[in-house]
This record gives sequence, structure tokens and C-alpha cells, in this order.
Amino acid sequence: MQVNKSYILIIFVSVVLTFLTNFGLNYSLLEHFLFLKTTSLGSEMLLPSIETTYLVANEWWRLITPT
Repeated sequence: MQVNKSYILIIFVSVVLTFLTNFGLNYSLLEHFLFLKTTSLGSEMLLPSIETTYLVANEWWRLITPT
């Protein structure tokens, strides 16, 4: 079975990001890969509404991030 090299690259990048974000617990690094800006309340990650992120905070670049 032949595996495409792009699949190996995608899996490698996913594994590296998983360990860099400590399996999703590092909110400050994980926030750059999400469509909505996050806030943390203790050990929970809160996601605001779309209007708050794009209209109030004016963070339009989140629409083109690779999530």
C-alpha cells in the first residue's frame, strides 16, 4: 500500500501541534488555530459569539486559519 507524502506531512504536523498545545490544554497557543477567540475560566475554555469575535474584536483573519 502506497501512502501519499502529503498525508504523512499532515499527520506529522498534527502530532507536533498536539504535543505543543499539550493535547489542547495550552489555550494561548491553541487559540490561533480556532475560528473564535477564546477566553479561559479556570480549566475551561469559553467561546464567545461570532459577532463578538468578528464585529467587536475585528479579528477577520480567523476566517482563513487552518482549523
